[in-house]
Amino acid sequence: MKTRFGKKDNGAVGIGTLIVFIAMVLVAAIAAAVLINTSGELQDRASKTGAEATKDVSGGIKVQHMEGYVNVTGEVTDIRIYIALHAGTSGINIVKELELHLTWVDQESTGASSGTVDLVEANNSASVFNDDLGIVEEYSAAAVVDPHGSFVNNNVLDQDSVVLLNISCDEIERSPLVAAAAFGANGGLAASSSGSVKFIISSGMTPTIKGFNVPGSFPANGGWVKFY
Repeated sequence: MKTRFGKKDNGAVGIGTLIVFIAMVLVAAIAAAVLINTSGELQDRASKTGAEATKDVSGGIKVQHMEGYVNVTGEVTDIRIYIALHAGTSGINIVKELELHLTWVDQESTGASSGTVDLVEANNSASVFNDDLGIVEEYSAAAVVDPHGSFVNNNVLDQDSVVLLNISCDEIERSPLVAAAAFGANGGLAASSSGSVKFIISSGMTPTIKGFNVPGSFPANGGWVKFY
C-alpha cells in the first residue's frame, strides 16, 4: 500500500540544522579570510627576505683585474685594481660607503716581511681625494668606464661603470698615516710576493676579499705585470 500525502501535511524543518549550517558558513568565511591575509603577509615577507638574501650573497664589489707596475730595480711600486659591481647591486659611493684594506707578504731577498693598511675608512674621503689636504697620495681612483657620469660627478660606482683603483706601495711606505708599513728596501713588492685586498661596503653587503700573487719573475725592462 502506497503512502499518500495530502495538501495539509507539512514537512518538518529543523531550525537547529539551519543554525548549524549558517554557523559553518560563517566559520568557513572567517577561516578563508584569515588564511588569505596570512598568506599575503607571508608572501610579502618571503619576497623581502629573498631580495635581501640575494643582495647580500650576490651583491657587492667584483674585481675584474689586478696588475702591478715593476720598476727598474725589480719592485712592484704600484698596484692597479679594476672594479665593477655584481649584478643587482645598487650604486656605491666609494668615498662614503666603501672601506678598502690591503694586506701583503713581501718576499724580499733578505727575508719575508708582512703588513696591512686601511686605505679607506667609510665616510672618510681624505685617503681618496687628498690633493687639497696635503696628505701623501697612497691611494687614488679614476673612472675607466662611466657612461652616465655617476663616478665623475658623484663618486658613485654604478652597474655600468668600471673604476680603476691605484695603490702606491712607495707612497704607503712613506705615508705618515701608516707608520708600521714596510714594503721592503725599495718601497715595493718583490717577485713571488702575495697579499689580499678586502672591500667592505657600509650598507651591510658581504665583503669582497680578493687575493693576489705577484709573478715569480719580471720583465727585464719592468712595466705592468698581471697578478694571478
